[in-house]
Amino acid sequence: MDTNPPTSRQSQLTFKSLLLNGMQALCLICWLAQCVIDSSTDNLLPVTLIVASTSLVLQYLRLSAAMTTQPLTAFTLLGFTASSQFVALVFQTFDWVPMVQYLRSPLLTFGVLAIVHVTVVLAHFTYRNFAPLANIPKVIAVKVLSPLKIHSIPTLMTVWLMSALGVLAAVMGGGSFGDAGGKFLAGFSFLLWVPYLIPIYAKIVGPGYGDMKKQYMLLAAYTLVIVAIALSRNIRSMLFIGPIQLTFLFVLESCRTAEAVSKRTLKVLAAGALTAAIAIPAMSDLAIAMEIARDKRYTASTVEVAKETADIFFDKTRISQYRDASRGTYINLTYDETYLSNPLFARFTETKFHDNMIHFGSLFSEEDRLRLIDNQTDKVKAILPQNVYDALGIKFNKNDFMFSTGDYYRFIDHGGAFGGFATGSIWADMYVVFGAWFPLVLFVLITVVFVLMDANGRFDAGHFICPAALCALWPLYLYGIGGESISFKVNQITRGTLQPWVLYALVVLSIYAMLQLFRREAFVSVGTTAADTKTQPATP
Repeated sequence: MDTNPPTSRQSQLTFKSLLLNGMQALCLICWLAQCVIDSSTDNLLPVTLIVASTSLVLQYLRLSAAMTTQPLTAFTLLGFTASSQFVALVFQTFDWVPMVQYLRSPLLTFGVLAIVHVTVVLAHFTYRNFAPLANIPKVIAVKVLSPLKIHSIPTLMTVWLMSALGVLAAVMGGGSFGDAGGKFLAGFSFLLWVPYLIPIYAKIVGPGYGDMKKQYMLLAAYTLVIVAIALSRNIRSMLFIGPIQLTFLFVLESCRTAEAVSKRTLKVLAAGALTAAIAIPAMSDLAIAMEIARDKRYTASTVEVAKETADIFFDKTRISQYRDASRGTYINLTYDETYLSNPLFARFTETKFHDNMIHFGSLFSEEDRLRLIDNQTDKVKAILPQNVYDALGIKFNKNDFMFSTGDYYRFIDHGGAFGGFATGSIWADMYVVFGAWFPLVLFVLITVVFVLMDANGRFDAGHFICPAALCALWPLYLYGIGGESISFKVNQITRGTLQPWVLYALVVLSIYAMLQLFRREAFVSVGTTAADTKTQPATP
């Protein structure tokens, strides 16, 4: 494993070591607690697999320089192990229930996930240390993306202009299937979070970037606007993703530095953890209140929706009854997604979805397997716009595939209805389609993902990571490595990679052209180095 020579600076407590060692200790504590909660083999074997595979990722990130040289892909590794099993282990343990409670095939599920963990760590290690592969992201960044201003640091005026488009996209974008205009506008919704990159840019550029006291006041006001829009329009994602994005940005940036954590920082982190512990129950109740009030957003005014949500939030009896009824309704059904008792924490984990689909997939016949391959082939075809098929005269209707791969697994197993959009699992797809060959297929597939993802970053000449990627840390946490299906991952590699680059370049170049008319700068000049024209392999 690639390690750096020990130095006095590295021997100090850094945020990276604090985070990874803390997660490692928590992992071991949960394993010991699970021995007390349920000491049966059925529980302890899956828990041991979880602890072993999670520890592999944590120690790889701790002993390597990946979080400094390839921060985005290192973040996805951490997000993958957290979302697939670590968060579930911690919450179930603190809830004092067995890890395997409400799971269908836990030993098989965590066995498959353990293989995935080993494979992705090996792929990342190989990619980082094999010069021809490690050099590809730099070539893409320098030769393709940087000329499009994707790695340029926007001025404050550019940032706030982009945020205006982001607010418009979040509020007005979307629409039903076939609404090309609404879908196109929705593609810019990631710009909603660009203003939260201002502190990072200020750190890179220095005091000349702008008056940060004024900017922090603007950020506070902007946050209140987002909260008001989210509550009035009952958009839960807008309300909750903001704090999550900020937290992930802090983690990403803090883990890149070798600076020692100061006592002041430790106090701030402790205060933040205490605040989060106090706020989480309230945030969970708010999420339920917004879910109950969801139907109102189509029949009531924005003020009435906000008032209804507030009334429900303060009615703790109603919230408790709704929570109990929801869990009681789905437990022991042919298909259910019941697992963690807290709906807010449930958003951070995909464990139950993997377990459902791996269980169903383990029961597939050879005929079922071939049908799944046909389904995924058609879903890959559906990535192309409908008008492309129409122009080529090819008979293919994307409307026929308006269902999730999870729906398809349910249908094959027990005849579940299409259109429910049950969450699938790419690991179930890999397990069913490729069998014993799936680690090799995964190795190749995830290496491509790593290469394209790291092209978002440049760390020479003051450059940082493409804002389109930084504003998508939440989906990268959940789906950077995993996903709903094989077709989802193919879509992520193709359209999912190109679309953010194209949309962001379209926005910043348009703003650049507009500001040129007023002789205003759209980007900050931070100097150049020879690295702008010369590619080098990544640092081990």
